[in-house]
Amino acid sequence: MEQGVHLMAVGMGAVFAFLALMVLVMNLAARLFRHLPQDAPPVTASPGTPDDDEREIAVVLAAVEAWRRRGASGGQ
Repeated sequence: MEQGVHLMAVGMGAVFAFLALMVLVMNLAARLFRHLPQDAPPVTASPGTPDDDEREIAVVLAAVEAWRRRGASGGQ
């Protein structure tokens, strides 16, 4: 029983030490990276035209219908 408690204490101590070290390293990295220049803002894609959206919906519906027909015939 005493050996089990000792092993548990050592294991919990090791986990606590690792987590404390990880927090320390992350805080140091945050301070280091704060001084680096910022990247340019990401370029956002322009929204598609309604024709593109309708075409995409039609393609998806056709694919689902083809899949259903293939499944209904039992072929794979």
